[in-house]
Amino acid sequence: MVATGLKISVNKLLIIGLLCSVIGGLLLFLKLNYFFWKSGLDYLIYIGIGLLLVAALFVLLALISSTIQLYTSQKFEWNWLICVFLTLLISVFTYYYAN
Repeated sequence: MVATGLKISVNKLLIIGLLCSVIGGLLLFLKLNYFFWKSGLDYLIYIGIGLLLVAALFVLLALISSTIQLYTSQKFEWNWLICVFLTLLISVFTYYYAN
């Protein structure tokens, strides 16, 4: 018996990843700029980082899926370029935030 998983299109993965990254970035921006002196709202940083990690996961899945589609069809689609850009953007932000 073959197990079949959920098949989500690259566009849906990109939209979910983009929304998670925007919301996570907005939460981090709000915490670091407006609530900096209030230590009671530290959970905003953890929620923002969690959303960015979920966004990175979705964008990485979309990148792998669109790369496979690009390799098999030999036809360029803009989804692949957007996936690469978002993956690099989230990776650079995570590296910058971690150091």
